[in-house]
Amino acid sequence: AKEFTTAYGNDVGPVSSVEQWNVDMGWPRTNVKGWVKVLKTGQVVPVDGKGYREDSWGRYMLSLDGWDFAVWGEDEPAGKGVVASFQTYHKSKDMDNLDVSFYDNGQLQSVRFEAKKGELGWYHPSWKWDGEARSCVPTNTKIKGKNGDYVIEAFVDIGDRQRPMLSNATVGTAIFFIQEHFTWVTGTIRRADGTVVETFRARGGGEFSRTRDV
Repeated sequence: AKEFTTAYGNDVGPVSSVEQWNVDMGWPRTNVKGWVKVLKTGQVVPVDGKGYREDSWGRYMLSLDGWDFAVWGEDEPAGKGVVASFQTYHKSKDMDNLDVSFYDNGQLQSVRFEAKKGELGWYHPSWKWDGEARSCVPTNTKIKGKNGDYVIEAFVDIGDRQRPMLSNATVGTAIFFIQEHFTWVTGTIRRADGTVVETFRARGGGEFSRTRDV
């Protein structure tokens, strides 16, 4: 199965003839335990939450391009919730896909919707200016995947629960930002005949990145 496996594209970046990229989002749902210490006050904040992990590698001038992705997973019912990973790249179609795992009549289903096959679409209905990132950034996302068996529609509520990661270590990083998203995702999965398989509401995360505005 190709769902939740590595996505590869050689159409990424401004010089796609020599650029290629791989992303393995095989860990969309992880348990995270630990703590964060506020050095100024000494306050220790315990962490017992959810996260995700990915591996990515290749030859790619990412600071001249960027990506737009989301991950989410339900806590309840335990072991039966909807889990999904959505990844897109601004200049790529090969890399744009949505992987979803869910149960249909007790049977586990894993589905990949791919933009290059006309199965996936998304847009951001609203944006805001972020002075720290020096860019407009989305505050929500609408996603739709459709193939011959299933239709999924999801709404990603980002709002103000976002913050840029920035670095001035090199010229390449100084011109670029990665906006971290801490989201709520709601949606519905239907069969091709329109009957509802599952509705979901889940905590999620994601990122939006691009070259910063002058």
